[in-house]
Amino acid sequence: MLSLIGDIYDTTFDQSLWTETLQRIVDYSGAHSSGLVTKSSSDVVRVTHHVGCKPHFLQTYLDHYGQFDPTHTIRLFDVGKIHSTEDWGPIEDFRNGQFYQEWARPQRLEDAASVLLENNADGFSYFCLMKGGGLVDDDFRRMLVPIVPHLLRAVLIGQILHQQTRIASPIEHTLDELRAAMFLLDGTGSITHTNQSGKDILERKDFLRNEQGRLGTRAFGGAHCSRKSHLRRSASSSVTSRSGSADASGIPGEPPPEPTSTILMTEDLIGKPFT
Repeated sequence: MLSLIGDIYDTTFDQSLWTETLQRIVDYSGAHSSGLVTKSSSDVVRVTHHVGCKPHFLQTYLDHYGQFDPTHTIRLFDVGKIHSTEDWGPIEDFRNGQFYQEWARPQRLEDAASVLLENNADGFSYFCLMKGGGLVDDDFRRMLVPIVPHLLRAVLIGQILHQQTRIASPIEHTLDELRAAMFLLDGTGSITHTNQSGKDILERKDFLRNEQGRLGTRAFGGAHCSRKSHLRRSASSSVTSRSGSADASGIPGEPPPEPTSTILMTEDLIGKPFT
């Protein structure tokens, strides 16, 4: 179980791991197949990740049968709750319908456990675990209960990371195009991004250096130059954009900094000795 939960969280950093993770959930539960499904506000259905569904049935679901899937009623229920087909209506009505007779039955699917993951104005998404050999019972639900909270968190974290990446990528690309050396620091002085000119400076180790992921300065004449001193001494030839203090943490005798971000750009100093 712990290994499976670890795999679920691994998907937050690498979306391609969802296929392997869904397969592990299928193996753990004894289900037939599984998928992550989204339906937009314009009724466009997408199966973002899946295992156990043959390509033919996946395509016919997207092209036609998906519109008859009663599971889409899940958007009217609460996020994070486990549902089965009987929650959408009488099971006999489901078995007499086109979706079961023409799509589910040929795959020997009898029921599905579904969990609403997200629901907003743009649409909704859900996790679906399909099974054969009987309906979703209490034992099957109890088996899923420990997994569901981690699925919800993993999807949420993955969305946040993806959104931050989409925002950061054009900014970082713009900064990378600058001829000036650029160092993007967090509130503790740790380097979060450096363009090529900045990397060249760090590799030369002439006046700035990477000290275990934090921006540091070279010691001259036996005395160590703090980041604060460097920022002050290079003020005439560098630009610092910040919200809050430019002081770095970890300097003896100085209070901890506010959790801010700093962009340090140096241009005149590139290739020149530090004096």
